[in-house]
Amino acid sequence: MDAIHASDQTFRALVQQSQDIITVHDEQGQTLYESPSAARILGHPSGALLGRIPFASIHPKDVKRVRAEFQRLLQGEGLRNRSSSASATRMDIGSTWRPWAVTCSSMRFAASCSPRVM
Repeated sequence: MDAIHASDQTFRALVQQSQDIITVHDEQGQTLYESPSAARILGHPSGALLGRIPFASIHPKDVKRVRAEFQRLLQGEGLRNRSSSASATRMDIGSTWRPWAVTCSSMRFAASCSPRVM
């Protein structure tokens, strides 16, 4: 088995079968990848988050703080292991505000976030 194939199998086992929502974002926050669990948990069609910036669904009282934390994470300011956890209120598909906990990890050119309903 070559290294790329083994890496792909590991990715599928860890990410695509996860019970948590896993997303990958570019430096502007645009969603580049969403795990299959996103559709199941959020009630959106599969792929609905792709190309979107998640800050639009965050409560206005939390947006500034969440954006600042995202930028801090990308820049690696004062963070151990380039990861961060935060909570915010997010609007769900039924237009109801719900509390969320999010853990994000920064990679060189993207951030990977795992939000969960609290």
